[in-house]
Amino acid sequence: MVYFKSHLGFGNQLFNYVFARCVAEHFGYKLQHHSHDGCEEIRSGNQFFLPKYFDLDFNANGKVIEGEPVSYTTRQMLKMSDIDGSRPILLEGWYERYDQIKDFKSLIATQWLRFKEPNTYQFAPSELALHVRLGEKTELPQRTLTQAYYADAIHAIEHSRLYWFTDSPDSAFVRKLHEKFGGTILYNSFIEDFKMMMSFKKLVTSSSTYSFWAAWLGNADEIVAPKRGQTCYLGRWTKDVYSDCDYWPAESRYIYLAKPAWMELCARTLLFAYRKMMRLRNFKGG
Repeated sequence: MVYFKSHLGFGNQLFNYVFARCVAEHFGYKLQHHSHDGCEEIRSGNQFFLPKYFDLDFNANGKVIEGEPVSYTTRQMLKMSDIDGSRPILLEGWYERYDQIKDFKSLIATQWLRFKEPNTYQFAPSELALHVRLGEKTELPQRTLTQAYYADAIHAIEHSRLYWFTDSPDSAFVRKLHEKFGGTILYNSFIEDFKMMMSFKKLVTSSSTYSFWAAWLGNADEIVAPKRGQTCYLGRWTKDVYSDCDYWPAESRYIYLAKPAWMELCARTLLFAYRKMMRLRNFKGG
C-alpha cells in the first residue's frame, strides 16, 4: 500500500499525487491519500481537492500490505531504489522533480489525470499564452520573474496575438506588462485557465508548478522558461529557491532563456554583496 500527503496549491498537489502514483505503479501497490489530522487540515488549507477536477487513478487493483508504513519525509528528492517496497509506504514530501516522473508521462497524461469535464478550448496555432504568477509571491518577490524575462520570452517566439494568464490581474506589475506589450488578460477560475493554457501551441511559463503542469501535459510545441539558476530574471537578489526541485524538462520543445554570461556574473556578484551586507546588518542588530 502507498499512502501520500498533499500540500498547498494545485500544482503542488499534482506533484504529490503523480509521484505517489508512480511509486504505486513501480511496486504494484494500491494508492490512498493520507489526510492530515481532521480540522487541522481544513484550517491549514491542505485539503486534497484534485478529485473535484480529475478522475484520478488510485491503482484499485494493486496489492495491499498491512502493517505500519515506513514514512519518507525527504522534501523533494526520493529515488525508487531508496524506498523499501516490502512494507507499506507513506510519502510525506513534496517531490517536485520532473526527473522522478518523466518515465511515466504517457500514463500520467492518458490515464492518471483525466479531467472530469473535457477540455474543449481551442486557440490559433500562432497565438501565445503567457503566465504571470504573483499571488502570495507578492510577499516573496525573489520568486517573481521580472519584466525583462517576459520581454525576452515574447521576442523568442513568433506570434500573432498575446494572452496573459494571471492570478493577480489588477496588480501594477501585470498592468505594466499589458501596457507595454498589449494582448488580452484572461482571468477565470484556476481550472479553466489551466485548461486554456494547456490548449495553446505557444506558451511562456512562470516560476510556478501550475504553469509547469500546463506546459508539460499541454499541447504546446514551443515552451519558453527561464534557464535554471538565472539570477538576472529574479525580482530580488536571493539564493536559488529551487535548488532541490526540477522544473526543467529535457525536451526539444522547451526554450530556456538565459542572459549573457557577463550579465549573469554581475547579477551573482551583486547577490553575493547583498548577502554579505545582510549578514553584517543582522550581526550588528544582534
